[in-house]
Amino acid sequence: MTTTLSNDVWGRSVVLEDDGVTYTVTNSLDGAVFSLSFPGGTDIVEVYEAINAIAPQTLPIAQAIAANIANAKAGLVAFSATRYSLDQRLFFHSLYEVAKSTGLTNRAAYIYQLFTWAQSVAVAAAAYIATVSAMTDPVAVTAKSPDFGILAASDPNITVPGAMAITT
Repeated sequence: MTTTLSNDVWGRSVVLEDDGVTYTVTNSLDGAVFSLSFPGGTDIVEVYEAINAIAPQTLPIAQAIAANIANAKAGLVAFSATRYSLDQRLFFHSLYEVAKSTGLTNRAAYIYQLFTWAQSVAVAAAAYIATVSAMTDPVAVTAKSPDFGILAASDPNITVPGAMAITT
C-alpha cells in the first residue's frame, strides 16, 4: 500500500510504501529513500508523526530517531496498559467525578493520585522524545531506551476496592 502525505511541518511530501512490516519513506526535499521498521500493527499516522517529529537531517540519524520514538511510544502504551487498562482509567474517572459531586473529598483525593501519575507519565514521555530528537549519534539513539522503572515506582497503585472503602 502506498500513501502520500504532503506538506509536513518541514515542507516535505513523504511517500510511505507499506509492505506490512517496513515503511519505505521517500523525502521530496532531497529524493532520499530510507526504510523504517516499526513494531507490527503500528498505525500509519504514528509513522508519519515519528517522521514529522524530526527535521530533515542525515538519513541514518533520522531513521534511528524515528524508529526509537515509535518504539518508545509503543512501549509506553504497553507499560501504561499493564498498570491501568483504558476501561479502568475511564471507570476511575467516573468514580472521581461522582466523589467530587457528592462531597467525598478523601475518595476524590485518593483517585486523583492516578491522574497525577498519568501526567508524570506524559511528562516523562515528552522529555524522552525531546532527548532522543536532540541526539546526533545513530548508535547512541539505537542504544537508548526509556526507563519505566521510575514510573513504575511512582505508581500510586490505586484500586476500586481501595476507593470504595473511603467513605468521606
